[in-house]
Amino acid sequence: MIENFRRRQEELLPREKDLEQSIKEHKKLPGIPSAEEISKTGVNLANMDAKLLQKIEELTLYVIELKKEINELKKEKEVKP
Repeated sequence: MIENFRRRQEELLPREKDLEQSIKEHKKLPGIPSAEEISKTGVNLANMDAKLLQKIEELTLYVIELKKEINELKKEKEVKP
């Protein structure tokens, strides 16, 4: 189960640099339509809900990774005299 979670996490999360570059370039999150696209074509609520749930999952995984990094840094700090 944990192996599947880790594999899914690696598949799901874009790399931070790639994500940052995409946001700078397109002025929106990858996979989410822009406000202009939505105003022109409307939005399919079922599709948008699925995309938003994916973004929530991505954020949750990022938070978990950040928490791990924080804990590692705390341990390193405790070990140093």
